[in-house]
Amino acid sequence: MDDKIETHDDNVRSCEHRPVEIHSNDENMKAKSERSDRQHIRRPEIRRISLSHLPDNESHDEDPSSLSHRDDPTKINDVEQKDDVLGEDLLLENDEEQKDDVLGEDLLLEKDENLIFEDDDMHDQEDDLPEDDEPHLDKPDRDTASVRRRNRIIQTALLVLAIVCLAAGIYLFIKPKIEHRNQESAEEALHIQLKEQINFQGENAPKESLQLEAVITVRAGAVEDDNSFGSGADVILQPGETLDPNLPAPTQAPLEKDKVVEVRTDSIMLIPYIHLEVPIGTNVNRTTLAIVPGHLPGTPKPGQVGISTYFGHNWIYKKDRHFSRLREVPVGETIEIKYAGKKYTYRIDFSKDITPDKIGQYVYKSTDQARILLVTCYRPDGNPSGSAPYRTVVGGYLESVKPLT
Repeated sequence: MDDKIETHDDNVRSCEHRPVEIHSNDENMKAKSERSDRQHIRRPEIRRISLSHLPDNESHDEDPSSLSHRDDPTKINDVEQKDDVLGEDLLLENDEEQKDDVLGEDLLLEKDENLIFEDDDMHDQEDDLPEDDEPHLDKPDRDTASVRRRNRIIQTALLVLAIVCLAAGIYLFIKPKIEHRNQESAEEALHIQLKEQINFQGENAPKESLQLEAVITVRAGAVEDDNSFGSGADVILQPGETLDPNLPAPTQAPLEKDKVVEVRTDSIMLIPYIHLEVPIGTNVNRTTLAIVPGHLPGTPKPGQVGISTYFGHNWIYKKDRHFSRLREVPVGETIEIKYAGKKYTYRIDFSKDITPDKIGQYVYKSTDQARILLVTCYRPDGNPSGSAPYRTVVGGYLESVKPLT
């Protein structure tokens, strides 16, 4: 019996110490630490300690009177109450943590739903955009956009217009230079032909002088334009003739730009004072005068009695071409003409500026000498536009005739 009591006493002691082991402070701290590391904590199992847990055989064998000195029922109830409170606290704490987790998950779900709704709203707004991909604008913004588009159109039109004007300006600037280059090229071609003929005559020394002649063909529009010269035309009147004031002023015939013109030369003129050497054409039509000075048909040839008359332009763009410097030549200087194997030298005895209607008086003046007359335009103001108001005339008499050597 004593052995049984001792054993039972040992079992009771073990039972008394078990709740202390479960609910010690160290175990509580450890449990809390584990709960913080876990997302969901399993609900702890609460074990109640009572005498009913003891084996049946031992409970029946024990003497109730012997329990009084080992276990106080009041103390046992206090321990059970403490266990219940501790378990309830653990349950409440676990429930609160689970609620917090659920609340956090709800917040996350709500945030994700908000993001999804925002994405849907953005897609809806993109779908509502107009076809031209422009955002919806209120009236002031639409007016501003319309003004900007109109300004861009105007700026583009102005830019195109500026480019066209620039191209036209470049063309108008370059075109005369192209014409002048063509004129000079044609003049040089004629000059080369004539000099080759002169050299040939000098080397072979024929018994009779050969007639010089050089010919080229040009397209009229390649060497001049309607605006290259003034529209006016000189009218050479015979002595005693006058112009009818009721008639319109004479003008040049329209230029046929595509017409192929034949330009002929049969002589070379030299004016040593202004270092001029230039072929002389056989007529004074506008295409010939654009390339070289010309001999007025119907007037005497070099060396013949009468006044051999030559017309030439006073070029504005190039002062050393043709008769541009004729006014600089003083009286007493010479003019040489190489023609038909001979060199004719004339001595200048007058130089005057006259009006165009007086030209006939100098061309058809009666004389028993072989004379020469050069005629060119003169602009006192240097204005290149329009017809020149004056003509410069330079005359001289034949001084000598020599064969070309």
